[in-house]
Amino acid sequence: MLIDFDWCGKHDMDKYPPSMNKNLSWPPGAEPCALLKKEHDIHWLNLLRDKFKSYMPPKGYRFLHNILYFDILVKNK
Repeated sequence: MLIDFDWCGKHDMDKYPPSMNKNLSWPPGAEPCALLKKEHDIHWLNLLRDKFKSYMPPKGYRFLHNILYFDILVKNK
């Protein structure tokens, strides 16, 4: 599970702040005062997934649907 607390808000209701880091390659439509979009979050999640695709997790961790999570059952065995 990945939780992003930087800019919380509802899809198509809340907005980005008036100032944003101009050094980042934001997804299309993500700009100052624009509406927050679920697609923007999916863009960032896909970047993280691609970055860690070849990552081999340590014992006790494994991938589920391309998302790394901690498996308590493995840890307790």
